[in-house]
Amino acid sequence: VVKYLAGCGLQSCPQLLAKGYPDIGWNPCGGEKYLDFLRFAVFVNGESVEENANVVVRLLIRRPECFGPALRGEGGNGLLAAIEEAIKISEDPARDGPTVKKDRRFPGMFPGGEEQHEENKVHLGNAIMSFYSALIDLLGRCAPEMHLIQAGKGEALRIRAILRSLVPIEDLVGVISLSVQIPDFGKDNSIIEPKMSSSFVPDHKAPMVLFLDRVYGIDNQDFLLHVLEVGFLPDMRAAASLDTVTVLPLITKCAFLFAGTDHRAIMIDSMLHTIYRLSRGRAFTKAQRDVIEECLMALCKNLRPSMLQHLLRRLVFDVPILNEYAKMPLKLLTNHYERCWKYYCLPNGWGNFGLSSEEELHLTRKLFWGIFESLAHKKFDAELFKIAMPCICAIAGAIPPDYVDASYSSKTEKKALVDAEGNFDPKPVETTK
Repeated sequence: VVKYLAGCGLQSCPQLLAKGYPDIGWNPCGGEKYLDFLRFAVFVNGESVEENANVVVRLLIRRPECFGPALRGEGGNGLLAAIEEAIKISEDPARDGPTVKKDRRFPGMFPGGEEQHEENKVHLGNAIMSFYSALIDLLGRCAPEMHLIQAGKGEALRIRAILRSLVPIEDLVGVISLSVQIPDFGKDNSIIEPKMSSSFVPDHKAPMVLFLDRVYGIDNQDFLLHVLEVGFLPDMRAAASLDTVTVLPLITKCAFLFAGTDHRAIMIDSMLHTIYRLSRGRAFTKAQRDVIEECLMALCKNLRPSMLQHLLRRLVFDVPILNEYAKMPLKLLTNHYERCWKYYCLPNGWGNFGLSSEEELHLTRKLFWGIFESLAHKKFDAELFKIAMPCICAIAGAIPPDYVDASYSSKTEKKALVDAEGNFDPKPVETTK
């Protein structure tokens, strides 16, 4: 298989040349198939097979042509340059597809007509991106497990050094920071869908994140914040608009590095709101929702209590509605107030975290009474009450006893009226009588 893969790195695909495609000197389409085969040999039942991974790495480095023109060594411009060039090719029809028209003397070659031809059309730019993504995915899965590295195993250290020499971390960050094409609105408010078969898409980025995690790892706060700013956060914002999950597992894994990030409070706040918006997406599976919940919980456990103030402002309106989206925020609030009750309750605050502000106490009080009154008017739901009761207990335990305002639930305090979806629902006073 490696021999065939090496052959794809030395000559163009004859079938594509016969159809009028440009001669690029190698065959990314065929190479991707062999890379997929090797990946299935390395990654079995959800985990990497160490023996197979080591064999694959040894075989590949003996044939540098397996890595494509960009990574084969002499004359290669590197991964980032290859992906950027592939994006340019995908945007240029003259370079991305055949330069001659289909021979209509042989209509039987495409029984489905022109649509079938378009369906089967190969986009060279996308093929190059897919090849390098498959290659990086394979190499990332070949990376030795962290416990072998920490144990100082010689073979594991050697394999990791080889993988790092193939793909510099600067190239990985560069590819991760590239923008993906997402649906947009035209002048007439019509949705313009990008051609997924020819565009740079999230699937091309995912292997870069995998490689970054398994081969380099992230143990430096400044580096994490840099990658978050240039790559992860823009992707999460796009994902929030598309109801899809992105790089949350890696952020969860590195959550401890967000401790002491007060100097980047604006970016952290933007990240929290973006992930929270993701949690309200309607197209998620339970597994995807669990990933989002785990990420948000991990982040909030490592941030200063004051950095959650802006998120609390949002939760004051969203959580008391107690709809299908309220369960995750209820768990989040439970964990937050159980962890940080000293920050809110004690006169001297909570050590280095300081003392809560008047607004934070006010938001806490509004959360308590909002959830309490909503539960009082809601039909009993065992699952909801099981989550909500610990939440209001945790909030109550965080409010200073002398701050509780017994008149809060009275009619003297004007409340904003919202409908079942949380939208403002004005109810004007009857003036006709």
